[in-house]
Amino acid sequence: RHISSNAFIVRFDITPASTRPSAASWAAASASLLYCLVIAFHLDIRPHRQRRRETRPVQSQILLLLQSLQEEMDISYLFISHDLSVVRYIAHDLAVMYLGKVVESGPAAEIFASPRHPYTEALLRAAPRPDPAHKTDHVYLVGEQPSALDRAPGCPLYGRCPISEDVCAGTPQQLVDIGAGHRAACWKRT
Repeated sequence: RHISSNAFIVRFDITPASTRPSAASWAAASASLLYCLVIAFHLDIRPHRQRRRETRPVQSQILLLLQSLQEEMDISYLFISHDLSVVRYIAHDLAVMYLGKVVESGPAAEIFASPRHPYTEALLRAAPRPDPAHKTDHVYLVGEQPSALDRAPGCPLYGRCPISEDVCAGTPQQLVDIGAGHRAACWKRT
């Protein structure tokens, strides 16, 4: 999909209420961005919210509305979320980031079906499944997450990656086209 001049930015807020944007900062945003911020605020459904069951239908209705608007108006969204079930539902193209660096990108269906970067694989395997009979082997990322401000050369996942090698420590891998627009930045899987 292309990013049109009518693109909306939707961000799902996962921060505590005390750090959410103030009304003054929302007023400074453009009209279309403001509407999407308000929508995103209402889509903020975290487990610690007391009325989670009551707000799920609202989230579904808003997602259906966003899809309908996208088709009718031929618009695109920059959709930033940690909720993989929502990403799977709404995204056509996907970019997975780790410490501010895109580690995998491409068609969402392809990435969900066949993740190539270890971080993407760990994210997908850690996502809860509605079927308790479905067993998934988790990919564990061990160790401390490095600082995003003081990065070592090489892959940002090096030191936590279960398949890392020496080349990963010193030389950053660029995104490599695997085929069909699917790209990943992993020395061992590209």
